[in-house]
Amino acid sequence: MRIRAPTWDEIYELALSLAPKVLGDIPFDVIVGVSRGGLVTARIFSDLLEVKDVIIIQSEHYRGVDVLEDVTVGKIDISDLRGRTVLLIDDIADTGESLQKISGLLIPKTYRLKTLCLFKKNSSTFTPDFYQKETDAWIIFPWDRLEALKALENKGISMKEIAKSGIKESMLHRLKGLLITDE
Repeated sequence: MRIRAPTWDEIYELALSLAPKVLGDIPFDVIVGVSRGGLVTARIFSDLLEVKDVIIIQSEHYRGVDVLEDVTVGKIDISDLRGRTVLLIDDIADTGESLQKISGLLIPKTYRLKTLCLFKKNSSTFTPDFYQKETDAWIIFPWDRLEALKALENKGISMKEIAKSGIKESMLHRLKGLLITDE
């Protein structure tokens, strides 16, 4: 399994590179960020696209690394989206199932819906309208490092192997110090 851990600056560079493509499309009235992974990405694009109206929708699909569960989607007041142009944002289109399910819920209620992710997995069944990088690596985002460390270690991947992703070993040790054990 390839693992990649982009830095905050790399994430922002990806967003800056993607923003002109989005700005060249249609103006968006509202951003819907998929919680939890898309929260930071939605906020970045709120700034870059100057869209102040941001709504969050909860969705879960993973329990650890490569442990998929059925996609669950939280409640959202869809009446807020009627007749509006909506940009649905997540950090990555991994399997694509979350974006596909949420899009299916939102499309009939919006004037126009587009989707955006920083990364798209090669194996994703869903292709976002906007994405910057295609990959087959497991991405450890700056906002989910502890969660990823725990899941990767539970999968038997060593800290030395995880460190090859780009995260400093000193940070991995500090993160490991935060892990709560069931002992």
